[in-house]
Amino acid sequence: MLDVLSNLVNQLFGFLKDNPMLIAGIFFLIKNVYAKSQPFPTVDYGHVSAISSKTDFDKCIKEDGLAVVDFYATWCPPCRSAVPVYARMSETYHAKGVRFYKVDVDKNRDISGGENVSAMPTFKVYMKGKCVGTQQGWSEGAVKKLIDDVL
Repeated sequence: MLDVLSNLVNQLFGFLKDNPMLIAGIFFLIKNVYAKSQPFPTVDYGHVSAISSKTDFDKCIKEDGLAVVDFYATWCPPCRSAVPVYARMSETYHAKGVRFYKVDVDKNRDISGGENVSAMPTFKVYMKGKCVGTQQGWSEGAVKKLIDDVL
């Protein structure tokens, strides 16, 4: 009996050693399934408004001053990590008249499609309805630079 168990353990370790990419893929899949099951993070600070219609989007970006829009997906890990930092950023720039918005690309495909958003997150800066800057991917420094360059 001990020989059978020892043989099974040796075969298992041999399989793991011979298939590292398969094992990594399985762990990646499990991680993603778990991440998608978690609620999207929310914060109770900041000045970020959700946009849920094309009409609202058009109105928000055409107002005077600068508008920053975060195009995100709830299943996107970088989008999740950006939530608290983006909210703090909105507090910092609020005094300068910069408005912060967010658009869920899965719920607002007409907006994200019309703005040619192909990667999440994508941050766009608008001045009087015109896009004046775009940052694909989450980098706090890059988003701040994007805003500062336009200010």
